[in-house]
Amino acid sequence: MILTVLLFGGILLVAICPKDEIRNNWQKLANGDRDKPLQEIYKCFYLAIFYQAKTKRLRKDLAITAEDLTQDVFLNLANPKRTLNAEVGNVLAYLSRILDNNIKNHLKAQSKRPLSADAEQGKQQLKDWKFEEELKQFAIRYSFLNEAGEAVFTDDGQHMITSIIKIADLTPNQAMVFSAGLLGYSHKEKADRLSLSYQSIKTHSSAARKKILEQKKEIRTFLNDSGFLS
Repeated sequence: MILTVLLFGGILLVAICPKDEIRNNWQKLANGDRDKPLQEIYKCFYLAIFYQAKTKRLRKDLAITAEDLTQDVFLNLANPKRTLNAEVGNVLAYLSRILDNNIKNHLKAQSKRPLSADAEQGKQQLKDWKFEEELKQFAIRYSFLNEAGEAVFTDDGQHMITSIIKIADLTPNQAMVFSAGLLGYSHKEKADRLSLSYQSIKTHSSAARKKILEQKKEIRTFLNDSGFLS
């Protein structure tokens, strides 16, 4: 199991990734599935690569931000024209080499070439994933297990979630599914707890996600103004 811990923006971010899960996702990624497996690889290694990029950027005095360097690493993986070795033993070392190569390229270039429409779309997708992971980390910080062993929000956490739901204008069902997802419940568990069909859970979850991402800027502003980002 790989455990990545980093204090980022005043919040302790944690990524716990079983080695078998990493290997399976990497093999799927190498075999051409660039959607869900890439998202899982991103979750596991974003923090480690970002920390490396932040350190190496300062040493090299690069104009490009550590965030852009980090996103470039995962955009590299998202490129369908790139051939990946399914038998890579150390994924973090592999990603670190991509980062080092990107830094070398940026040092040589006087200006960054414009991104293609596909690359821009991929970059936005990675930003969306990062935002969703930040919300999950907030949920971890502002939740606890009650006497029944169920994950529930603290008072501050409930205030935060209620405000986000209001900003995104979620319907009651969308709000319940969104909240349960942040607390770590699977679609099946949500269906059982909320007495909804599995397909209804998927539909409400997708609709809620779309609304949340559309209001990403406003939600960030609320979290910052309310002290959740301090």
